[in-house]
Amino acid sequence: MTIIRQVMAGAAGMLLLSGGAMAAGNNNEALNDLYGRNMDGCLNNLNMLKTINQTDADRQSAALNGVISGATHYLLMRGQLTQDMRSVMDNIWQSRLTGQCQSIHNALFEGLLNLADGGTEMAGAAGRRQP
Repeated sequence: MTIIRQVMAGAAGMLLLSGGAMAAGNNNEALNDLYGRNMDGCLNNLNMLKTINQTDADRQSAALNGVISGATHYLLMRGQLTQDMRSVMDNIWQSRLTGQCQSIHNALFEGLLNLADGGTEMAGAAGRRQP
């Protein structure tokens, strides 16, 4: 669960550096609430992808970290926004987190299909399996 600790520690560190009032534990709950489900499944898929294709896992991790960084920044100011603005922005960040987690899921699935076909590594971003 190294990636989980890195992602959540990075998000918590961002909160501390920016002077946010959220504690690290509350940050995980806030991200889960914003995502609409528990982030553990997404992060577990990322950890499994790492065992199949490190390059793709690194790319997916960087993309997820970017989304989490933006969502964390939003969460810091969320309490100061109007209800209408929170409603719109919550949906936008939930969509971005869901989309990135789906991308991780797809990369993991593609890697597993590649292994089942006897391949040793996945193709590039095109997602085609290599024998």
